[in-house]
Amino acid sequence: MSGTKLASFHRRWLCLVFALLSSGFAAAAQLSVASYSYLTSPHGNYPDSGGELTDGTNVTEAWGAGVNMFGKTAPLVGWLNNSPSVQFTFASAEQVKEIIVYAADSENHAGVGLPATFTVTTPGGFNQTFSVTNPSGDGTTVPIVLSGFNVSSSVFNISAVRNHQWTMFSEVEFYNTSSVPAPAGLGLTTLIAI
Repeated sequence: MSGTKLASFHRRWLCLVFALLSSGFAAAAQLSVASYSYLTSPHGNYPDSGGELTDGTNVTEAWGAGVNMFGKTAPLVGWLNNSPSVQFTFASAEQVKEIIVYAADSENHAGVGLPATFTVTTPGGFNQTFSVTNPSGDGTTVPIVLSGFNVSSSVFNISAVRNHQWTMFSEVEFYNTSSVPAPAGLGLTTLIAI
């Protein structure tokens, strides 16, 4: 490649990188949760045995058509005939723009399914409810993205209204930057505030 062509290639490449960065293409920065506690206790069959919701491990399998999960679901935290409510605490106030909850999408197999809504609140008065849209398919946990806000607090409460007998979570993540819109087929479920 000649020097002129190489310089032209580099200019085009830099222009593309600049365009992507200026259009908001940036990696979301995950925030570290100091601790969390249950405002609604999980069921004894699917308790939290030590930090499941923030250990960085998302259990991807859940009940579904032809899937037998019995004995495989210890890392899932579950609520039976009860709506989950969890309080997350940071070491100091953090600017949060997005929360992702990984929840079991089982389409009512074994009585397990996604909640109907999520509500995020803070002691400072922030209160926003998100309606859950159920993606197609079952047998996995799915990332439910709660976004469209920008709140600073050291405490965030996340509550869900159950839609099935069992509601189960694998992981909850907090970000100070909204995630990049996912290409079609990645399966992110973004929720719209109601």
